[in-house]
Amino acid sequence: TSIVQFLNNTFGLNIADPKIGWLTDPSFVLISMVLLSAWQVVGFNTVLFLAGLQGIPKDLYEAAQVDGANYWGQLRNVTIPMLAPTTIFVIITTIITGLQVFNEPYTLFTARPIPENALTSVFHLYNQGFFGFNFGYASAIAWILFAVIFGITLIQFRVSRSNAYD
Repeated sequence: TSIVQFLNNTFGLNIADPKIGWLTDPSFVLISMVLLSAWQVVGFNTVLFLAGLQGIPKDLYEAAQVDGANYWGQLRNVTIPMLAPTTIFVIITTIITGLQVFNEPYTLFTARPIPENALTSVFHLYNQGFFGFNFGYASAIAWILFAVIFGITLIQFRVSRSNAYD
């Protein structure tokens, strides 16, 4: 039974059950993969933000309060600027994680053909190398992916070094 059936039976509602094809309807495949990937990284990113928040010195909040800043002023002038390095790190690592997505399409689509909008670069590399036996092409994809991730990592190091506070 679905949640819609449960609501209909419990509350006497007459909601139509949409029967969304999360993995069969091409318009929902990308949404389902994004939701799955987001659920996978949200816990780690939450821990990183919690560590960043705990690393902000209390003296800064006290100084802002003495200067007359309310909650929103403290948030805008203390919390957000001090969380900038953590935010940059989280954004960059999430982008890199997004470029390396393999498990989701492999798990969801090994029994059926993968839709075009769910084909990630790493899964394409896997298909080309191990099913199409195009090892040179797969190796080229791997090197390009390495170069892109390495470039993003260099950008992250430079931005975090320039935004470091003392």
